[in-house]
Amino acid sequence: MGRNAAMIYFLIGRRAVEYPYVAEPAALAEAIRTHAVRYIVEDQFTWTTSTALYLRPAMDGLPDHFALRYATDAPATKVWAVTR
Repeated sequence: MGRNAAMIYFLIGRRAVEYPYVAEPAALAEAIRTHAVRYIVEDQFTWTTSTALYLRPAMDGLPDHFALRYATDAPATKVWAVTR
C-alpha cells in the first residue's frame, strides 16, 4: 500500500493499492483488511502532501498496527510491516 500503486508495481513488481485519502484510522484499517495489505510505503516527497495529510495521521491513530522494516536516509521513505 502506498501513495502511488502503479509506481510501487513498476519499482518492485508487486501488486499494490493506494491508501485511503482520508486521515481516519478506521478507513486505513478497513483498507488494510479489505486488500490483505502486508506492507505500507510512507514517502516523504516534498512535491506532494498527501502522505502527511492522510497516511501519517491515520497510522498515528493505529500505533500498535505497524513495525518499521526499512528506512532510507533523509528525506526518509519508510516501509512498514502490518502487524495486526
